[in-house]
Amino acid sequence: SRDGVGEEAFFKLITWLEGNFTFFPDAATEERTIERNTHEMLEEGSEYMKEWNEIKEVIPSQDIVFKLSSGGVSEEVTLRPEEWAVLSQIDGERTVGEIAQLTGKDEYQTAKVMFNLFLKGLIEIAAEPKRRARRILNSNFLDLLEARFKEVMGPIASFLMEEMIAELGEKREAFPAEKAAALVERMSAQITDEEQRVEFQQSALKVLREYS
Repeated sequence: SRDGVGEEAFFKLITWLEGNFTFFPDAATEERTIERNTHEMLEEGSEYMKEWNEIKEVIPSQDIVFKLSSGGVSEEVTLRPEEWAVLSQIDGERTVGEIAQLTGKDEYQTAKVMFNLFLKGLIEIAAEPKRRARRILNSNFLDLLEARFKEVMGPIASFLMEEMIAELGEKREAFPAEKAAALVERMSAQITDEEQRVEFQQSALKVLREYS
């Protein structure tokens, strides 16, 4: 099936805990991708969420690493082709997410297969989620961002910016890319004029794209 289309997109959507969306009341598509009615979809979605929550008790993150079980299996086990495909990629180093990419399955399908392999006693957790290396932003990004902020806020901009960086638990000389959006959001909140705030956000986004 195509990623992010039809029923697959619906079931992915209901797993989101938060997010932004836009509703277009008069929008129409050229192709119908869901044939079942709303009641059927919601009913199956409820079962899907129940199963997904059970899986997440064992696999709370796509960064979990599994290895082949060191203990013996108490009974004869028969594996389906998709289980063999996943099992063959488990080496004690690859994460669940990496195995999903290698096998061409989505997050849910891969986690479900690995959950079943875990229940059968064939695999066990090798390591907690890997700490991914933080990407530090180029210092020019913060310099340009500060310059844009000063254009709106004046000399106090530098003080406010340093304070917000500290509130995020970071230092200017090693500011991580993953917190750039949070910093821009905090800076924007200080701008009371809506037009100036929008202009600053657009300018900040342009700078972020240039240095990300």
